[in-house]
Amino acid sequence: MQGLEIADRRNHAPTRAWALQMRSWLSMLKGDTAAVMVDAREILELAERLGFKTRISQALFIMGRANTAAGNTEQGIPQLREGCALWASAGGKFHCSELASYAADVLMQTGRSEGALEYVLAGEAVQRDTDECFMAAELLRLRGGVFELQHASEAAEQSYRSALEVSLRNGAALFALRAGNAIARLRRATGREAEAKAILAPLVDSFPEPMDWPEIRAIRSLLL
Repeated sequence: MQGLEIADRRNHAPTRAWALQMRSWLSMLKGDTAAVMVDAREILELAERLGFKTRISQALFIMGRANTAAGNTEQGIPQLREGCALWASAGGKFHCSELASYAADVLMQTGRSEGALEYVLAGEAVQRDTDECFMAAELLRLRGGVFELQHASEAAEQSYRSALEVSLRNGAALFALRAGNAIARLRRATGREAEAKAILAPLVDSFPEPMDWPEIRAIRSLLL
């Protein structure tokens, strides 16, 4: 928000485009896809006017992520693909593991395991070829999700456990919560509710109570 204030005070369009992008990530975490689309459209307008290809790619990707999450997959999935491809052509491999994990996540939520696996593999390839590994835990969790959709529960749990271990080691609380929730889901599926709650409780407690993002709120409700 400070970035937006600075951009507006200085009338600096490139900074405004960047700050809007950051705000759209936050809105996505809060589940506000309508706000995401508003910011993405402005980013696209600014980026096209400036000829800023990397921001154009991000705007398209953000639109794709929001549309897919909102159920508009016919629009969203092509936008995801176009955004990823344009980013890679304009920016190389930098941040490609991050984009791949976001794309895989939103596709996973719509039950598209094949499309999700494509992006998981792409993200893993970037990790192998570069020093970029800050999304390692998420890619492990998403690989587990692919296994789960394929009814390979043992392989899924192994990936989820690896994701939890990596995220805890790195202090990535949100990634740890997601991985722990995935393990807990497997426990609940076999009637082990007490074990599921024991896994989730310390992970949920690591977040401050006022943080009321839908994802965290939904997981916290499982402990009631």
